[in-house]
Amino acid sequence: MCKIRVTLPILAVFIFFTNGICALKAPSFKVTAKSCYFAEAQTGRVLFAQNEDAKVPTASLAKIVTVLVAYDKIKDLNTKIVAPESIFAELYEQNAAMIGICAGEEVRAADLICAVMIASSCEASSILAYEIGHGSIPNFVKMMNKKAKELNATNTHFVDAHGLSEKNYSTARDMYLITREAIKNHQIMKMVSKSTYEIPRTNKRKETLIFTTNQMLVGNSMYHYNKIKGFKTGVLEGFQNFVSLSDGGGMTVIGAVLGAPPNEEEKKAGTRSHQAFVETRYILDWIYNNFENRLLAEKKALVDEVKIVGSLKSDHVGVVTNVDVYGMLPSSAKSEDVIKKCSLPKSVAAGTKTTEKIGKVEFFFADDKLAEAELFLAKTVIASAPEKIIYMIKSHVKVVLLVLGCVVALIFRIINVRNKRWHK
Repeated sequence: MCKIRVTLPILAVFIFFTNGICALKAPSFKVTAKSCYFAEAQTGRVLFAQNEDAKVPTASLAKIVTVLVAYDKIKDLNTKIVAPESIFAELYEQNAAMIGICAGEEVRAADLICAVMIASSCEASSILAYEIGHGSIPNFVKMMNKKAKELNATNTHFVDAHGLSEKNYSTARDMYLITREAIKNHQIMKMVSKSTYEIPRTNKRKETLIFTTNQMLVGNSMYHYNKIKGFKTGVLEGFQNFVSLSDGGGMTVIGAVLGAPPNEEEKKAGTRSHQAFVETRYILDWIYNNFENRLLAEKKALVDEVKIVGSLKSDHVGVVTNVDVYGMLPSSAKSEDVIKKCSLPKSVAAGTKTTEKIGKVEFFFADDKLAEAELFLAKTVIASAPEKIIYMIKSHVKVVLLVLGCVVALIFRIINVRNKRWHK
């Protein structure tokens, strides 16, 4: 396999993460991208950030939102969509990335989506936009912007479905939020993990094999990185964007590198930038070498204890979590540096079930919250006989009051009937 040849200066500075997780020495390279944001996918823990709110043209990263809207709007992905002739002139004029779909061709929605996410097909993006927008791509773009706002990507705006215009913009932080939503869809996850895909025969063409633009996923590529599981590229003249999904050492990381310019060799050769791949690799190496997803509390293991009232046999009982609790920590952090804070009532009544939440536990490192979980009793303590009666009355107070009310009403009715007979 070829080696990536880059020469990057060492930085003698410190990085301070935006959520205060810790301060570590910066990686031994310079990040040339305009905006970067790397965070753990499940917890959202920020692991690396640089100018994360700087607005950068999205290029083909816009297509992630195109696909999210498509999944929202298309109920049957086996539906065949006809490619309208009106979309092609603009794409030919801009020398857009295309896979050879032609006007009048009937392609399944599922295959169009695959073409968008794997091969970054601009014509597939426009076909979907035209169809879902009922013949109006601007209508579809409105749906894209609405979707971005729903995901709290407030520094993002789109003007087309394929990302060719530099008026489409987003930030590394926003692209993290958008991608975090996309990975919830198992069909998208399956797509972005593929290096190739065969589009079935259509009314215009035989089977078509398409290839991924994500060179970090391709085994024989000089940019291959074995921890990469997918995501999406975006290229415009003068820079490259790349959103990555990686997994290793118990950590799943979403990373966004936006606006990475070409390196010196690429500038001399006049080729497109691949620097987003290079910087993604170095940042991920640094993250996986410096952080770990550590077990903070094992499921059903004792976390604390709480006072029990109403039992003759026990005065305290242990409390536990009902899940394993993990937290993202620097690899050098000591377990004793993790602070545990439990929020529990002064006491719990005997008879409380182990399925009833009684409090929560939070874990902190360097004044930063790593994780939290609900707390439950480790076992149910049987209440004493008098306490059982009181507990049952408290638990069924409405029923008890209703019964008492009925009894009182019945007594008054009997008295009234007797009084009437006496007066007669």
